[in-house]
Order: sequence, then structure tokens, then C-alpha cells
Amino acid sequence: MKRILNILLVISCGLALTAAQNCQECQAANDVYCHNQTSYQNCMRGAPFGDIQHCSSGTVCTNSDDPCKVITTTNPDIKDVCGSTGGNGAGCQVCDGTSKYTCVSSTQFARCSGTTLIDAITYDCETGELCNIEALVPHKTVCVPSCALKFLDMKATCSNVEFTTTTTTAAPTTSPTPEVRKTKCSEAAAASGTTAKFFYTRYMDDATCRSYLYCELAGNDYATVFLSCKLPKIYFDSNVGECVDTKPAECT
Repeated sequence: MKRILNILLVISCGLALTAAQNCQECQAANDVYCHNQTSYQNCMRGAPFGDIQHCSSGTVCTNSDDPCKVITTTNPDIKDVCGSTGGNGAGCQVCDGTSKYTCVSSTQFARCSGTTLIDAITYDCETGELCNIEALVPHKTVCVPSCALKFLDMKATCSNVEFTTTTTTAAPTTSPTPEVRKTKCSEAAAASGTTAKFFYTRYMDDATCRSYLYCELAGNDYATVFLSCKLPKIYFDSNVGECVDTKPAECT
């Protein structure tokens, strides 16, 4: 019986080691603290120490004894520890469909539209504050004084200091001025009768339907972003409020 218990203990510990693969935590499997997908520190007694090391091009921080590895399907036990959320920490730059905001860096946040990150506009926390998504529901804000997080043994949701978009949408050379964009947003809101604080609308001066506006009401005025649909969905459909791959009938 004692031998069986020892075997079960080893198995359960093995499972625990495999499960402990969280970004920005000392990994039980290899004593490595992955700061993000491409940098790490070694750990001792559950705490990171020494200089930050950087993985070479094409490799990521993993749960392997050799921390920087190329991820392949042939070895599913090697995990990209920070890769599931863009490499900057669990929950970073993630829109789960329930929150209106998400942290995009240690001190910045952006709006969510369902599960889509509206990364064209980012907002900064005040000096001395860090962005923590767990604070949104209980405290109605994602910006928390850094001293409060430290006292609670918590940290910023994102490990990256500055948010950088991974994709960009090139606007046509006839991009409208801010004043024109605001006018178009006001006209669209009046025409539809919407009372929403933010919405998307087709840029009506573009007969090809390939450009549209993001409109967000800020006081009595609109904050706007001029956007273009991308392949394979290159047409903006006013009926569904998003880019589609089939050209609407009213478009040229």
C-alpha cells in the first residue's frame, strides 16, 4: 500500500508540474520565469533572479529544460508558455466577449467590441497606475495604483511596456479630415437613431464600400477612426455593421 501511495504521489506531482505553465510565473517544470514569448529569467526558491535572457529568432520561452525552443507538433509536451495570449501575459490584449475593455500593455488599455480588440485607439492609465483587468468588475476600472497591486501581491495584466499593433490597416489617400469624420458620425447616428456610445458606420463618400468609420461619443463630440476593410472581407456592409466578402448591392 505504501508503495502504491508513493507512486500516486509521484504521478500527482508530475501532473502538477505539467500544469504549472503560466506566463510570468516561475515554472515548476524548469525553474524559468517567462516574461513574455521571447525573454526569461532563471528561478530559485520560487523567485526569478539574474539578468533577463532573450531567446534567439524563431524560438520562444517554454517549459523545457532548455527554455528557448522552436514549437512543433511533433512534441506536444513542449509548451509556448506565453504564446496563448500574444506573448505578453494571460489575459493581455484579450477580448472575451463579456468586458468592454482589455489591458494592452502594463499601463494602457483599449475597448473591446465583443471578442474584437479595437486597437486603433488606446488609453493611458494615470502616472503610478498599472492596468489590471481583474479590477474592472469589482472596481469599475482597469487602472490600479501600483502600490495597491504590490500590497495584494498582484501585477499588471500585461508584461509589455508599450502597446504595438501587430496589423495595420492602410487608409486610402483620400482619408477624410477629423472634422469630416465627426460630421459623418453625427449624420450616421441621426439617420439610424442609435443611442450607442460607440458604433461602426460606412464612410458614405466611398462608393466602393471599402472604408468605414469607428465612432465613439466623448461628451458632445465624437472620437473617430477611419478604417479600411482587408482581404478577404473587403466590403463594409451597413446592414451587419462589419466587413464582409460579398459586395453589397448599393456598392460600386
